[in-house]
Amino acid sequence: MTAFNTTVQFVTSDGLDFITKDSEDFHVRASEYGEDDYFQDTSNPQLDLNVIAFSGYSFGGNRIKKLKVHFESGLLTDKLALDTMSAEIESHTRPELSRYTPITVYRDGDIKGVFFNGKIEEIGSNLYSIQGESYLSLLDYDNHPGGIYRGETAGDVIASIMGGVAYTIHPDVAALRLFGYLPYTSKRENLQQVLLATGAALKKNPDGTAAFTVLTSTVTGTFNDGQVFIDGSLKEDTEVTAVQVTEHAYVAINDEITLFTEAFTDVKTSIFPEPAHDLVCTNGTILESGANYAIIQGTGNVTLTGKKYQHTTKVVTRGTVLGTPDDKILSVSNGTLITLINSSSVAQRLYKYASCKRSINQNVLPTSEHTGEMVQVVHPYKSNMLSAAVQSLDFNFSNTLRAAGEFLLDYEPQGISEGYKNRVLISSDGDFTVPAGVEEIRVVLIGGGKGGAAGKSGESGSSGSSSSSLSRGSAGKGGKAGDVGTGGKVFDTTIAVTPGQILAAQIGSGGLGGQTNGVEGAEGTPTTFGSVSSALGAIGEYVDAMTAERFAITGNTGVAGADGQGPGGVRGGDIQEAGSIINVGGLPGQLVTMKISSNNTIAGQGGGGGGAAYGNNGKPGSDGHVSPNAGEGWADGGDGGHGADAIARPAATIPGSGGDAGHGGGGGGGGGDCYNRNSANTWPGAGAPGGLGGPGGKGASGGIIIYY
Repeated sequence: MTAFNTTVQFVTSDGLDFITKDSEDFHVRASEYGEDDYFQDTSNPQLDLNVIAFSGYSFGGNRIKKLKVHFESGLLTDKLALDTMSAEIESHTRPELSRYTPITVYRDGDIKGVFFNGKIEEIGSNLYSIQGESYLSLLDYDNHPGGIYRGETAGDVIASIMGGVAYTIHPDVAALRLFGYLPYTSKRENLQQVLLATGAALKKNPDGTAAFTVLTSTVTGTFNDGQVFIDGSLKEDTEVTAVQVTEHAYVAINDEITLFTEAFTDVKTSIFPEPAHDLVCTNGTILESGANYAIIQGTGNVTLTGKKYQHTTKVVTRGTVLGTPDDKILSVSNGTLITLINSSSVAQRLYKYASCKRSINQNVLPTSEHTGEMVQVVHPYKSNMLSAAVQSLDFNFSNTLRAAGEFLLDYEPQGISEGYKNRVLISSDGDFTVPAGVEEIRVVLIGGGKGGAAGKSGESGSSGSSSSSLSRGSAGKGGKAGDVGTGGKVFDTTIAVTPGQILAAQIGSGGLGGQTNGVEGAEGTPTTFGSVSSALGAIGEYVDAMTAERFAITGNTGVAGADGQGPGGVRGGDIQEAGSIINVGGLPGQLVTMKISSNNTIAGQGGGGGGAAYGNNGKPGSDGHVSPNAGEGWADGGDGGHGADAIARPAATIPGSGGDAGHGGGGGGGGGDCYNRNSANTWPGAGAPGGLGGPGGKGASGGIIIYY
């Protein structure tokens, strides 16, 4: 393809190696080079350009028999590729390496790479092989605790992953906010999750340290006819028709889970099978904890419990899915830092990458080009220049520094995936004007909540009887609480918009609560935004991805009324809240007796007290009554006390939430018995009516949450 006007290696027809003179032209045939590009039968000053240094050792010149370095950049950010080096060196003593010993490769005094996790093997007389990997391999040996993230910055999360490893970070990358979840796993795996979610690029600084930065479209180098070999090829893959990205949401719920059970008296670390919150430890002390782990000082049979997170997912698609064998879909399902906030931008970034189906494999003579950068490279079959991203460079250090390069054509860096940075909550009718520079919005429409059902009224107590037992009639049962109102329907959608576009918002009204004796509450009305409606969605709580606020929640349960007082008991039933009595039942009436003859004592039992209801006390029963009635006697049992009426529930205020259930009314007290041997003159007490159930709460109006 090209001629070199410089000093180059050349392979003659008989296989002998020699150095040309300046200004002699020879076509380079890289495919004919052997494994060892160091030609010791020639005198070549360039051999001293390459140096390997570690642990006080320095190898250069003919002491390096082979040296290859591989650099790779994951433009898709679907993997954290390791840079690698391999070499064969001559040494009269066995060099020593540890995992953390830096192995530095120099070219003409410049650092070309720094490697760790080194391994040395004796392969011949005074001959050793060296293998090394980039600093990323060190992250495989330490775990990162992960956790639930609610807006922590990428800078803080990366710092917790990198630990003592030196690195730099672009301020735009550091400022990105992360939402979602990371498991308890290796630091390298969690770092990969961060890069996938953010689109940040991991490159190298001149000193070999890590650089978290932003890929740009700036062209940093050119591989023209004078810098490529003749063996290049153009590869074209099958076109990806769609990218599907799974977004994740983790919502704290109250379901309990047992995380750990073991008998011990020392310190142990428990790694959870799933994230948990609100940890409780018995027979031990939690020294440190997170969503995925706890460090516990045990004092016996230790049990650790917690509450679960509900994990929900949604698939976001870019491209076209036809459901035919022609579909070629790139799926990313386990990126748990991909949420509603950034799923659209991540999917778009990956789709742009996946749409690039052409690549060039070409041996080149690099100068200052690095993986991840944009370059111009000559077409392997023609003379025109093409724009491409450097995916990998596989260096072979010899007299001439050359590399096998892989270049992705038609690629345009998408920058970092900032996701939605702004949030607006609309709670009243009006217009929304699309801000400047915004072409897509994520909209969550929440309909009005359903009203809560009214509580049931309490039952009436029964009347007393004419009986020497002087008991009471049976008590009325307290009324049951009504049904809670469900939250309004929620519809989550992405809308393409143009700056300045005006979209009308109409907020759905909450349904009225039921008013009497268990009557159901009314349904709320839909919320609309432009041409979409919450009626297209489903009933279910929505947790704001940015603020963790809850919307469209179910109303609060009501409290059943207490039973009235019957034959036994001290008084009518009480209402308790959080273990404390807040409303008391009515007291019973007094038992009254009178002896009107030697063989006749008349008596009237007091009526039972009414049961309490939420917000009101039960009414007391009335006293019994007796009268001599000219020696015939007159005995009345006391009437039961009325059950208390329950108070009404307030209207719900959280957008889209259902109304609270109405409280039940208190049960009526039983009527008191009475006794007179002259049974014609007895009047048992009447049972009292139960109290009224309280009205259910009104459902809350809906709302619209817009992310952009």
